[in-house]
Amino acid sequence: MTLTIVVSTTIRATPSETAIKPSHRRPTGEGDIRTSFMFLGLHSTDAAALAEILYAEDKGTPMTPARPGERISLTSGATTTLLNRLERAEHVVRTRERTDRRVVTLRSSPRIVGPAREFFAPLGDALDAMLSQYSPELLGQT
Repeated sequence: MTLTIVVSTTIRATPSETAIKPSHRRPTGEGDIRTSFMFLGLHSTDAAALAEILYAEDKGTPMTPARPGERISLTSGATTTLLNRLERAEHVVRTRERTDRRVVTLRSSPRIVGPAREFFAPLGDALDAMLSQYSPELLGQT
């Protein structure tokens, strides 16, 4: 299963969802990307960076450590701290490319891929169902 998420609107989480502790239950799917990983106990900034890493992997585009910071507007120091935190939590791993060992890329760990796919599967199914109502020609228009 390939997970691709492209959402151009933001749905805000309700106050009751933001108060839910990770151990109680999974969110219902309402909320933006930054609140979507709350059920794993991630801070919103960590969730946004993790979503960027997962998206890059899904597209087959390696992500360097500087890229998440650029995408979510963090300084280089804050990005390093964030990535260290995600690595300690075993959500991401830093790897060296075989072609150039100087290049470091970020990859999601097997520990996070399953829960992320489980969480986003209902959203993906709903988007697929909605988009199936339109012709490929119409969907190809920008």
